[in-house]
Amino acid sequence: MLQPLRDFPFVRDAYNNGLEDGELRGRTTGLATGLLTILEIRGFSVSAEVQALIRDCLDPEVLGRWHQRAKKAASLDEIFG
Repeated sequence: MLQPLRDFPFVRDAYNNGLEDGELRGRTTGLATGLLTILEIRGFSVSAEVQALIRDCLDPEVLGRWHQRAKKAASLDEIFG
């Protein structure tokens, strides 16, 4: 019996790429949500533009850096500047 993931490399590659993309999107969505929560708890007024910047970022390293800065920053410029 045919098994698409075994017998068709292009199907397997597409499947694996989809998994990787999904994992990355899940990770960045979690980091973005956490960052927005920190900013809200710290009392920052976050514009729609900054919210979009955070939500559209697909680089976990950048989001992680912003996350760490947000814990101590006195202004949004210190986080994103």
